[in-house]
Amino acid sequence: MVASQRVNVPRSQVSFGLQAIPSKFSLA
Repeated sequence: MVASQRVNVPRSQVSFGLQAIPSKFSLA
C-alpha cells in the first residue's frame, strides 16, 4: 500500500491496518 493511499483511507481503516501489520506502521 502506498503512503498516500493510507492517508486517503478513513481512520477506521488505518486503525485496522495498524493492528493487522504493526510492523509496517512501525517502519512508517
